[in-house]
Amino acid sequence: ILGLIIEKVSKQSFEKYIKTNILEPLEMDNTFFGYPNSTNDNIANPNRLIFGFATNHSHNPRLSRNFYPVGGLYSSAEDMGKYLNAVLYKDKRLLSENGFDQIFKIDKNERTNHGEFGWVRNYGKSEFFYHAGQFEGVESNMLIIPSEKIGLVVLSNTSGGNYATNRINSLINGPGEILLGYEPPSNFILIENIIFWTVCIIPIIFVYLIGKMLFRKREQQKRKSNLNFIIPILIFVILAFLFIIYIPRQNAIYISGLLNYMPDVGYLFVVTTVLSLTWAI
Repeated sequence: ILGLIIEKVSKQSFEKYIKTNILEPLEMDNTFFGYPNSTNDNIANPNRLIFGFATNHSHNPRLSRNFYPVGGLYSSAEDMGKYLNAVLYKDKRLLSENGFDQIFKIDKNERTNHGEFGWVRNYGKSEFFYHAGQFEGVESNMLIIPSEKIGLVVLSNTSGGNYATNRINSLINGPGEILLGYEPPSNFILIENIIFWTVCIIPIIFVYLIGKMLFRKREQQKRKSNLNFIIPILIFVILAFLFIIYIPRQNAIYISGLLNYMPDVGYLFVVTTVLSLTWAI
């Protein structure tokens, strides 16, 4: 919607407006939107992490123009450095000083760390702002410390859930904390790793239990009551629903998106769902 507003007010395409008002004034010569420019030989090949191993992701999606106000911008670390420098020193070629002040305006009474225009304030004891992005096979993060006039950017041609994101975040937040005199944060998040490896183990347990059920003696298969028959079916149908619909939806993603962004987790969810329904049947 915001991209459409820019087009209506400026009477030109969103990408042309960005090029004319941001990229050209800052001489960001290696920054552009999507095709046909994305066939450039200098573009890094995207990769996805599957169980911690990088695999080449040759699929280079032709993004719809509707996506451009959200992302899909190709750039280099040098060009992004020019942009961060312009923001830190309030370059008037981009905005007025008041405009820049609005970017990092945060209502101290609100229980949120989001600024008015997408920058996120660090949750910790140090004061800096950052914003991250992710697409199939790529991730990025940029950070600025206004008080110290320091800007950092990390562009990675790898994506893949916690394995990649935590490493990218540590590359950006670690130096940020060090420059402010603090100990760098760990990129190991215990609860996320427990959840991930639990999801990995569940299909193995299912296969073992299904095999055990199929090969046990016939007299042991006799059910004592209807509850002994109905309750397990309900449990595994509900489990299948949780993995294929509920958990992805709670994280604002469909299972198809999960297969693209975090293929290992996505395939584990699919396998667990199939095994759950198989066991129920």
